[in-house]
Amino acid sequence: HVYFAHCFKNQSGWKELMKRFTESSGLVWDLEFLVDENGRRIVAFGRSAGIVGAALGILAWCEQHKSSPSKLAGPLAPWANPDALIKTLRAALDETPTKPSIIILGAKGRSGSGAVWVAEQCNLQTTAWDLEETQAGGPFDEILAHNIFVNCVYLSPGIKIPPFLTAEGLAKDDRKIDGFVRMFRVIQPRRIMLCRCTTKPRRWKSRWCV
Repeated sequence: HVYFAHCFKNQSGWKELMKRFTESSGLVWDLEFLVDENGRRIVAFGRSAGIVGAALGILAWCEQHKSSPSKLAGPLAPWANPDALIKTLRAALDETPTKPSIIILGAKGRSGSGAVWVAEQCNLQTTAWDLEETQAGGPFDEILAHNIFVNCVYLSPGIKIPPFLTAEGLAKDDRKIDGFVRMFRVIQPRRIMLCRCTTKPRRWKSRWCV
């Protein structure tokens, strides 16, 4: 079996998965560990992950800011194609009194390019950052100046960097950010985390979408 097994980093359910292979004498080749001669991953999160992640973040933001706010993120049905997805986003944005600004970190990567495409298709004020803008290290006040932050940065294991955001920054009265999207695959497989920061009190609330 050749696929993303998500079982070699102590992810949830790894024992049950590997038991099925050992009992059946099957083999698994986890694509996460398919690398080139320089150790660079060949198969990874792609453009579609960025598209869906940014779309969910925008939808969640719209739910918070339309005239009659409802849930942070409700049940969703699959979209037939990217055009249908963008149509849904534009309709949701039409229900809000203002349009959000969005900042995307890792904008030149696989996921980041998809997130940038979504933001541009929705005609949102978009800031696209990559290594050039972030290599000096955070925290970054520029993130606080946007409504939605989409983090598509991939860090190799063992690498530590200064945080992009801090609790002190989020406590500032003049911050605009109230939506956060992080795409990652660390503990649970293929999860996208949507967060919002309420105004009173200023605490982050999260919702998982698998």
